[in-house]
Amino acid sequence: MKRKIFIFVIVFQIFSFFIYGQQKIGECNKNVFDVGFINNTTPVCLFYENTQGLISQVKKFFVQIGKNVYGPYDAILSWNYAKDAFYYTVKIEDDYFFCKNDTKTGPYSSISSFYLSNDEKIETYSYSANNKAYLRNGTEIIGPFDYLGYWLVLDGKIIAYTYKEDSNSYIFSDNKKYGPFDNVLGWEYTFIPENNKARYSCIVEKGNQQYIFNDEGILSGPFEKIFLDCYSHDGKLLAYETVKQENNSYYYTLWVNDK
Repeated sequence: MKRKIFIFVIVFQIFSFFIYGQQKIGECNKNVFDVGFINNTTPVCLFYENTQGLISQVKKFFVQIGKNVYGPYDAILSWNYAKDAFYYTVKIEDDYFFCKNDTKTGPYSSISSFYLSNDEKIETYSYSANNKAYLRNGTEIIGPFDYLGYWLVLDGKIIAYTYKEDSNSYIFSDNKKYGPFDNVLGWEYTFIPENNKARYSCIVEKGNQQYIFNDEGILSGPFEKIFLDCYSHDGKLLAYETVKQENNSYYYTLWVNDK
């Protein structure tokens, strides 16, 4: 049985890729800052070049997939070596793009990190364009919103997200819209691998009082101040702290809730 051997040779900033010890499958003669493979055989190289700007040198970034080079970009923000493609987000001047190999989607005014479903067929990320916020899940575009806050995705399925509309805050979960709230202030979530599910809780504010809202509705409250801590491994218990002020003293209470 043959063993795969990967050798990285660095000589005068030259990176070479080998497989089975002898067959050379790629070379990147630049300032490399990350390398990887797709399709088990196609090398991917992220590198930069120093170019002279008006005052000083400026870095320009590139992606090399096999022998094909894409760029220049002002920044490569996030990336993923998937099974059959290389996914990454980039900045070009004031615009942001989501990229799959040589295909760019955009331009956007801003973009988040992205997540891939287990079969790598659904990409999920948030972005802004024309002063509005959106959530993209594969070919589905959710929005526009005045502001998009927290969002949770599990294997290509949107579990929940928070957003603002006409100065009010809302939570959308299980095809239902909850609110309005004055604000959504905090968010805690957990993935439960045993049953491939996710749970979340968030702090909502209404009338100067704070409550904990989770995937089953209002969990507890009202309190003056809440800090979310963490879920138990099985997702059944949520630990959180509350603060109460009396005169010049603050009283902290730790709670564990099993709903």
